[in-house]
Formats: sequence, C-alpha cells, structure tokens
Amino acid sequence: VISLPNSQEIDFKFTKADNEYSDILDKTLNFEYPHLEATTMLVKHSATSINRTEEINNYKITDEKQSAKTGIIYHKVMQYIDFNCYTLEDVINELDRMVEANILSFEERNNINPKVIFDVLQLDIINIATRNTCFREKEFLYKTTSKDMNISASTEDIFIQGVIDLLIVGDTTYLVDYKFSDKSDKELVELYEKQFYVYEMAYKTLFGAKIDKKVIVNLKKATEIYL
Repeated sequence: VISLPNSQEIDFKFTKADNEYSDILDKTLNFEYPHLEATTMLVKHSATSINRTEEINNYKITDEKQSAKTGIIYHKVMQYIDFNCYTLEDVINELDRMVEANILSFEERNNINPKVIFDVLQLDIINIATRNTCFREKEFLYKTTSKDMNISASTEDIFIQGVIDLLIVGDTTYLVDYKFSDKSDKELVELYEKQFYVYEMAYKTLFGAKIDKKVIVNLKKATEIYL
C-alpha cells in the first residue's frame, strides 16, 4: 500500500507474470546484436587502408613518412605531366610549367629528380598509355562486404573508396598503380595484391568490364612490375 497526498491510498496487488510478455522482456533485455564486430569498423574504407597493417609491419615509421611525402609529390607529377616528353629538357620544362600553374610548389619542385621522371616516361606501360585512351586519378566508390574483402567475418555492407592512378583503355585494359619504394618487385607484389584485387572488383562492378593487366610502376626505381 502506498499513501498519497490528501490521504489517498493505492493498493498494488502483484500477480504471476504472463509467460508470453516475460519471454519478450527477457529477449529484449538480453538482446545481442548479431553483427557486433561491424559496429567497431569504419563504414567506409580506403582501398589503400586494406594494406595498412602489412605496411606498418614492413616499414620503419620514419622511413615510411618521408617516403610517403616524396611519393605524393611524384604522384602529382605523374598526374599532370605530358607523357609525350622525349628529352630530359622536355621533362624539366614540364616541371617548370607545373610550378607556374601552382600545381607544384618551389619546394616540391626541388624534391623532384627530372632524370627519374624521364626514365619513368620511357617505360613500356607509359608508351602504351600514349597510344590509347587513358584516365588519370580515376576515383571510385565501391559497395561490398568486409567478408568479401577478407577484412573480417562481418557480412555488413561497407564502401571502399579509392583512386586508380592510371587506367588505360583500348584493346587491352591496364590498371596501373604508382608506388615509391625501395622494396623488391616480389615484396611490392605481395604487399599490394589485395589492393589490386579491390580495384579490379570495383572496376568490374562499376563498369561491367574486366581488367586485363595489372601493373605497378615503382617511381623511385623507374621500373614496371606486371602482376
């Protein structure tokens, strides 16, 4: 019995709980989300982040930061340079043009070795690009699941965001990714196989076409690696 103001009293009588509602209440209070693992994950991943664990395990942190910074500058040059540079002087003129166009800063320009860029432009894959339709820095957003990407066992949808450095479309379709690394060809292939798989699946899903050949261009060594 509970006493209320004005001398009112309420008499509560407790009876046996209804089994049906008791079961519902129990299930509600003890509910466990079946995809709990997915709640700790980012909904959107970058394609390169798929390799992040492997990169951390294989690079010294200081070396990785410096290499990444220089690599970004070389990536930018490859995004804007005229592939039809036939001499070292042509490359130097292109770099100067990028400075004038505010694509590169003076500091960035000084970090670029024109001879390395010239050597990269002599690679077979760049010559192929000049004879076909090519797209630079092709962005994509691809829906998949963590399980399909071997990130986790979750089947929840996630979005993979990425940028294809160079896509060459002709009788043969080439997917080219630039790296700036001291690693061996074998190490680079092992390290970035998963990233290329993501790119390949994204291209197939978004454009209904397949990638015929996948190529890593190591800008630091001016070499090309076919996967």
